[in-house]
Amino acid sequence: MSLTLAIDTATRRTGISLATEAAVIAQYYEEGATAHGEALSRLASQLLQGIDRSEITSVAVGIGPGPFTGLRVGISFAQSFAFALGVPLISVCTLDVIAAEVSCNQEFAIATDARRKEVYWARYSAAGKRLGEVRVIKPSELTDEERWLPTAGDAVEIYGELFPYLLEPLFPNMGLLAARAAEFSLADHAPMYMRRPDATPPVLP
Repeated sequence: MSLTLAIDTATRRTGISLATEAAVIAQYYEEGATAHGEALSRLASQLLQGIDRSEITSVAVGIGPGPFTGLRVGISFAQSFAFALGVPLISVCTLDVIAAEVSCNQEFAIATDARRKEVYWARYSAAGKRLGEVRVIKPSELTDEERWLPTAGDAVEIYGELFPYLLEPLFPNMGLLAARAAEFSLADHAPMYMRRPDATPPVLP
């Protein structure tokens, strides 16, 4: 049996799952925008209890876009786990995973909370294919045409008044990611930080 371990810490929700291409074995989530490290360790311990790790054949991880600290936690964990097992690491865009669950007969958008009163935003075709690049932007700076697109992602909870047509889901489905990781795979493994970290070293005089 081939298993994929999937991890995502790009949103305020920490998620982890284990699945084959045919079935989701288990998936766990925990809310908390600043507790990804503690949550991931705890959830991984639950998920992997009684699992023969030699059966894990790949590790998939959401590389963003997302806040620096949260992304670093998930990516570091995934890289270390994949290296220890000697299995491939599959990098995916978190917004693409959310888009894969959207049911919409026209173009739509995904918007997730980027903090600082901004969102990570991308446009998708009705078939769920990303159109153009992911942006980090204030919702009020989107064009009228962009804001009127049906929109999914957790930013619609926060800025609902600026997104008239709301869609689900709000967060990535980790079971879906683990089962279909190869479909979401990106050639570039670089984290999608989109901007500099909030904490920067002090400037020496």
